[in-house]
Formats: sequence, structure tokens, C-alpha cells
Amino acid sequence: MVRINLEIDGFPITAIVDTGAEFSIISKSLAEKCGIIQKLDSRFQVETQGLGGDSQALGKIFDVELEFSGHFLPVVLTVFEEFCLGCDLIIGVDILTAYNADIDLKYKWVTFNGKLKVRMV
Repeated sequence: MVRINLEIDGFPITAIVDTGAEFSIISKSLAEKCGIIQKLDSRFQVETQGLGGDSQALGKIFDVELEFSGHFLPVVLTVFEEFCLGCDLIIGVDILTAYNADIDLKYKWVTFNGKLKVRMV
């Protein structure tokens, strides 16, 4: 799996980059740790289906900033009670597409907008 380090409101996180995930998700517990859970908009509760089975999203958090070494990307994250991939944050195709991400497995970089290079861990 492709993993990258980032921060949300100063809280360090290792996220999975998942080209098979339609949208980006965060666990409720991580959203609480980062201090962004109060921004949860529960009008966006949706049923999802994936490898782990069916799940119910708690809603979305708008205006989240992912920080990579002083560079910020504003994103929207869908919140779930929990999910079991060994990670509390998944960067999905929504963010990857919005920021024209390039995943370079040979040199172990994820590049956003052709400029911001993030080293895989």
C-alpha cells in the first residue's frame, strides 16, 4: 500500500493513498483527535459498499486542510465511525483527481499539481 505522512491542524498522520477509493475518508476518532469533528455535516450520511462490507457514513467535513511540509491542500473528508485497513485516513480518487496527483512507484513519490512532491513511507 502507498502511505504518506501529513498533518491536519498540526496532528501528524500516516495516510493510505487508495486509487480504488471513490472518496476520501477519515475515522471519527481521528477527526476528534485533530479537533475537526465539530465541523461534521450530518446531512451527508450515505451508505457505502466496499471490501469491508456495507457501512454508514456519519457525514462530511468540509474545509479540512491537509498539510505537507508547510503546503496546504483544502479537501472534503467523509467521516466513518471506524474502518479496518490499519489506517484512520484514506486519500481517495476525489482528492487525487482534484489535485492532479501522480503516483510514482519507482521513485516513491506522490506529486500533487505537478509541484508538491510527497515521499512515500
